[in-house]
Amino acid sequence: MEPFVKGNKKDRFKNLTYENKRGAPPRIRLLDSDDNVVEELNVESWDTDAVEEFLAQRLIGEGSDAAIE
Repeated sequence: MEPFVKGNKKDRFKNLTYENKRGAPPRIRLLDSDDNVVEELNVESWDTDAVEEFLAQRLIGEGSDAAIE
């Protein structure tokens, strides 16, 4: 997840937020406009390209939001 937090991909997804939970596997949470979790995925085995493709497909349009932990 580092490229999306500190690396060259951090500016690509403006509505992406990061939360670090020690000992927890990396996850993507998709939230609705009221900040309710709509979908949560464990992305521990995903490579950077897979995460980027997923986010590009899902984080389009206004009001989209997501959190990575």
